[in-house]
Amino acid sequence: MTFKDNVLEDLDIFLNLDDFAETVNYTDSSGVSKEAPAIFLTKTDLLLENMNGTESSIPAVLVKKRDLPDVRNGDVFTINGTIYTVIQTEYKNDFIIKAYLSKDDRPLF
Repeated sequence: MTFKDNVLEDLDIFLNLDDFAETVNYTDSSGVSKEAPAIFLTKTDLLLENMNGTESSIPAVLVKKRDLPDVRNGDVFTINGTIYTVIQTEYKNDFIIKAYLSKDDRPLF
């Protein structure tokens, strides 16, 4: 078994619906929807400063790249009935995508 196979197997453990992950609904900009396992982070390492000088941490979702390979800004995730818009994506490696989210469809920047 190669290192890549080991990493993919480990991802399957962390993004397992019985343990850490939950099912989210993803809708791309063309309106195509798909369900996938994901880890929802209510607060992340990305801090945004608003006009009053206060900072806030924003939510994000971690998904396997093989499940949702084309996550882009403006796409939508529905998580626990709440709609979030993707405002920034990070391709952490060849295996996982971290998408920063906003409840509001207006840009934060």
